Amino acid sequence: VLTPGSPRQQILGFGAAMTDASCYVLSQLPEAERQPIMHDFFAPEEMALNVCRTCIGASDYARSVYSFDESPQPDPELKSFSIDHDKAYILPMLREARKANPELFLFSSPWSPPGWMKPNNSMIGGAMRKLSFEPYARYFQKFLEGYKAEGVAIDAVTMQNETDAEQEGHMPACLWSQEQEIEFVKGFLGPGLRKAGLPTKIWVLDHNYNLWGRALDELSDPAAYEYIDGIAWHGYVGEPTAMTRVHD
Repeated sequence: VLTPGSPRQQILGFGAAMTDASCYVLSQLPEAERQPIMHDFFAPEEMALNVCRTCIGASDYARSVYSFDESPQPDPELKSFSIDHDKAYILPMLREARKANPELFLFSSPWSPPGWMKPNNSMIGGAMRKLSFEPYARYFQKFLEGYKAEGVAIDAVTMQNETDAEQEGHMPACLWSQEQEIEFVKGFLGPGLRKAGLPTKIWVLDHNYNLWGRALDELSDPAAYEYIDGIAWHGYVGEPTAMTRVHD
């Protein structure tokens, strides 16, 4: 029930995911056909979509499984890091979207770190290796700096799509324990982005309402709370009233 006379929280906006697949499909349209679509989606006087998600590497809606550091061997110095994959059609589509709506807020999420950062050496399934925390924080930083250099600043990141879903080997995924997520945010990602002068917001959890207890625990760590801007929720499991519990 909406009660316009009793405003509470602000709504940042509405949008969808600009995945590898969706950007590729859009890029295949002749410009004369694509421009009216982008206008209808994003222009402030039309649908005015103003919040979109992008993927840091491959998601389940990608043409291939890829990361931004495809080294066959461990590469903690990130010598093989490159965003060239996204330069072909993802970045151009994001630039077009931002041109149609200069206020477009973009947040980005990885479905998996590079395979060499995980014990199973694959982006498909598996869990995060703690020894990879430091290079993974720099991986985020290089992604953000690389996108900014291409004219696409990213406003927020989540550190993992669906932190406790291994997806049974069907798609890029990575398990993160609650303790690992707290440690990564407060000890590596947060300090790294701050030191680099990057204003990108950090959102945690990025999963279902029924994990509201995990959200509370992560926010209860003062050192992590310092860097956490908010909770990213999914609506597959649980009830949205969980957000009220965490808010209260």
